[in-house]
Amino acid sequence: MGKYTSGVDWMAAAHMIAAIEELHTCRVECHVRTATKQRAGGLEIDFVATFPTLPGSDLPREIKVSHVWPTKTTASMAGLFYNLCWQLDYAIQQAYEQLPLTPK
Repeated sequence: MGKYTSGVDWMAAAHMIAAIEELHTCRVECHVRTATKQRAGGLEIDFVATFPTLPGSDLPREIKVSHVWPTKTTASMAGLFYNLCWQLDYAIQQAYEQLPLTPK
């Protein structure tokens, strides 16, 4: 029998990544590294959307959002991943809104 949770879990974050990739025709990668060299320094998490672009295209090659874990804004790391997905989707939308609607 499945387990019910009261919040965002890893599957929700995975589905959100897949939705961003499908909606924006990009590849989403997550990079996790230590934020500092200290033992309890935390983690820096980057979400990067990479777009297949043609030479001379106005589309950005990649868009990135980042955050440090642990954080006071989310209760779990899965919640932070989900939040970063929302931030990435918003950053992609902002990048598209800044493009001209007519070709050069």
